[in-house]
Amino acid sequence: MDSTGLKLCGSGEWLEEKHDNKRRRAWRMLHLGIDADAGRIVVSALTDRDVDDGSQVGPLLDQVDGPVPSVTGDGAYDRTASRL
Repeated sequence: MDSTGLKLCGSGEWLEEKHDNKRRRAWRMLHLGIDADAGRIVVSALTDRDVDDGSQVGPLLDQVDGPVPSVTGDGAYDRTASRL
């Protein structure tokens, strides 16, 4: 499991960059679960930027059909309240 930030851009984004118009950008977090053996994404969740990674362990695991033999993630996913 891991996550990355995504900047949301509108249709006029290039005009704002060109004319140096600075404004606050909208961000979202994309949380992914990958099957390490197959090398493919098997679960995902798109959340607001203020949602912590550890809170997404349960919702990501709920998307998996069948048993999950192991889960690996960085320290941001390590919480005592997780369902691991």
